Amino acid sequence: MTEQNKSKKGLGIGLGIGIAALLAVVLGNKTSREKVTSGTKTTASKVNGATQYISQNREEIIDTLKKASNQISELLEAANKDVQKISETAGNLKETTMNIKDTTKKTAQEMKEIKEETVSKLSEEVPSMPEASDSNGETSADADNVHPLPRGKESI
Repeated sequence: MTEQNKSKKGLGIGLGIGIAALLAVVLGNKTSREKVTSGTKTTASKVNGATQYISQNREEIIDTLKKASNQISELLEAANKDVQKISETAGNLKETTMNIKDTTKKTAQEMKEIKEETVSKLSEEVPSMPEASDSNGETSADADNVHPLPRGKESI
């Protein structure tokens, strides 16, 4: 026999002995017997009273349950509509966000193109200046700092 089976068998025997001892005390003691009997009678009378109430007010109880069921159904319907509305709004928000993202990308690309065109046009309009050089052919530091202005802007 395994340890688990021995343990279960011992527990069963212990419970059986305990219940038998309890019954012997309860049945042997008149006061305990009367308490158990009166408690059982009280419980039985309460169960009978509840059964009679249910029998006499069956339609009212059923109507109350139907009303509660209808209210729950209405609440679930309203919650379902709210969830659908939230879902739609989230979908619209996602779509709007994607549109903003695409527009921003296009705008950035257009600005980049405009910048490139402007730089290209400015480099065409600005005449190139000859580099100043020292007597030994090296450029001076001051020549590197000269920045020619676009045409028509010489008199600023």
